Amino acid sequence: FRVRYWTEAGVSPWSLSSNPCRTLPALPDAPGRPEVYGVPLSKADGLEVMVRWAAPIGKVDGYEITVRPQSATAPPRVERVQCRPAGDVGMVRANIGGLNGDAEYTFVVY
Repeated sequence: FRVRYWTEAGVSPWSLSSNPCRTLPALPDAPGRPEVYGVPLSKADGLEVMVRWAAPIGKVDGYEITVRPQSATAPPRVERVQCRPAGDVGMVRANIGGLNGDAEYTFVVY
């Protein structure tokens, strides 16, 4: 970078250049729409489902998944997961547990 100033009398010469700096990498694209894959499994803390989605282009270290019960009384919760390939090229998966039986949920991946 270089700077200069101006006044009523005119414009100054440019300064010497700054040291180089590196910008942050570009943000990856948004992940694909999540889908429940397979059947729910019974676990000690409730039911568990596998959710999968299309991986975005770019380097991703992890995801946040909002688990939103459709009942008005239960609050949504956020699960943080590491990247795990789903076996299908370009897909990512996560197992989400602690779900109640006979309940509807939506999943949002960030």
